[in-house]
Amino acid sequence: MFNGLTSAFLAAHVRQGAPGVAGPVIFGLQVDPNNPFHLFGSGILACAQIAALKAGNLYVNIHSPNYAAGEIRGQFPAVPEPESLATLLTMGGLSAMGFLRRRKVCPLPNCRTI
Repeated sequence: MFNGLTSAFLAAHVRQGAPGVAGPVIFGLQVDPNNPFHLFGSGILACAQIAALKAGNLYVNIHSPNYAAGEIRGQFPAVPEPESLATLLTMGGLSAMGFLRRRKVCPLPNCRTI
């Protein structure tokens, strides 16, 4: 969703480039005919482009006649890898299990909890 261009909408693209660095067009976007502030489009990403998306190196660029090189730029945020999240959750689960084990109440008198 976008608004507030200084002149008419000209074009929009998904591009590859690190924050602050201009990059090549990957695929174009179109304005939604039912809502002129919404864009839509689709494209097929190559493996290198998927890696760039995960690293936060893809962005949307919206062009107008006043700013032909791009008036609005929106960088896609970096995507955390599922493996990192799984490791974090696993380690958190193991830590919780260890904590619960140590906190176990011994039902017998004069016994020790390890």
